[in-house]
Amino acid sequence: EIMFFQDATFGGKTLKKGRYTIYITPKENEWDVSFSTDLDGWGHYAFDESKSGVAKVTVPVAKTASTVESVSILFEKSDDGAHMIIGWDDSMVRVPIVL
Repeated sequence: EIMFFQDATFGGKTLKKGRYTIYITPKENEWDVSFSTDLDGWGHYAFDESKSGVAKVTVPVAKTASTVESVSILFEKSDDGAHMIIGWDDSMVRVPIVL
């Protein structure tokens, strides 16, 4: 889950400040990163994008310099907000956040 303390924009869609669940669908060359209002759950299997999905961003995959054992998330400041960097195994994506 992620908490925003101000409105943020992902892929042209505005998310109001608040708490969201992040769902990731990894593919070979890109990942779909979805934000949902369905809170306190566990696992992608219960996610129904048509019912609780509020934003979805598709981002290209890059290779990591070393293996990332567990899914890890960090944030990097950008000119218009930040990038949420998600890494796992030998892959990573940069999800732009506009504030």
